[in-house]
Amino acid sequence: MKIRKDVNVIITFDDKEYSEEETAILYQQFFESLAKIKGVKIPKYAGKALAKALRAKSKTSEET
Repeated sequence: MKIRKDVNVIITFDDKEYSEEETAILYQQFFESLAKIKGVKIPKYAGKALAKALRAKSKTSEET
């Protein structure tokens, strides 16, 4: 029987303004670290896609 452990990760950005490219790099490195632990590979564009989606959501939220 496998023993499961809960792992919580909180990503906190400082109050600097990061460009979309810098944010994508940070997310990509984070996802690659998690994938390496699991022994899988993720697409090279995953971090960029997430950064783009979050920036679009953030802009939409600011507009409302």
